[in-house]
Amino acid sequence: MHEDPMHLIHVRVPKTAGTTLVEQVWPLMFTASERFHFEGRYSDKIAMKNSLDRIRSCELRNLRFIYGNGVYDLPIDLPYPVRYMAFFRDPYERALSLYYHYKYRRHPTPSREQEGILTESWDLPTFLEYLMQDNRGSQIARFVSYADAARLSPAAQLERGLKNIEKLNHIFLKEYFDDAIDYLSLTYRRARPEYERRNVGHTERQTAALTQRDRRAVERYFGPEIELYRKLEERHDRDVLAVLRKD
Repeated sequence: MHEDPMHLIHVRVPKTAGTTLVEQVWPLMFTASERFHFEGRYSDKIAMKNSLDRIRSCELRNLRFIYGNGVYDLPIDLPYPVRYMAFFRDPYERALSLYYHYKYRRHPTPSREQEGILTESWDLPTFLEYLMQDNRGSQIARFVSYADAARLSPAAQLERGLKNIEKLNHIFLKEYFDDAIDYLSLTYRRARPEYERRNVGHTERQTAALTQRDRRAVERYFGPEIELYRKLEERHDRDVLAVLRKD
């Protein structure tokens, strides 16, 4: 299966191998003139406008690939059909990865910064409880349900999430990263890039060691995402693995 020219757009979800993709994979699969790093966010109107202006100044017929944090339903006319893709991750692993990201980079918690309390002193349940109290909502839930996800009930988050993932043409799972790259190389006739993934297996081992208290905390915070992930696994098996088995 090979596709005609089109614009492929990667919607980046936090903690889903985005660094490897941005730094190692995309630069080798797409030339500098073919790819565009979209840096705007819906919450940052100036950055959004600047990125859109830069896209419009590109030679759009040469552009093949757009990636970044604010590219879902990109408000710009492109000369080729558009396809959206995203990587997702097991919610238990993603919760741990998010926790360690803050803990080891020593990011101060926004609302408690003046008290001098850093997330490095918290365990996983305490960290997730802070996020729930701060009404942030799941980051994937915010992606699939847009910015008002935190105000929705878990059932409403799941319902809207299921509708919105249907808008994605390609769904990949971080747990099957190599399969995703194989699929993209095959489908879009790109040479398969060589890349090195770091810390592979570390979070998986940590996830296996989660206590019951840890798991209950993840399930409270990531409840809709856990349900959504089961649907994503079904679609990944149907759309990605089936194609690779044929080849």
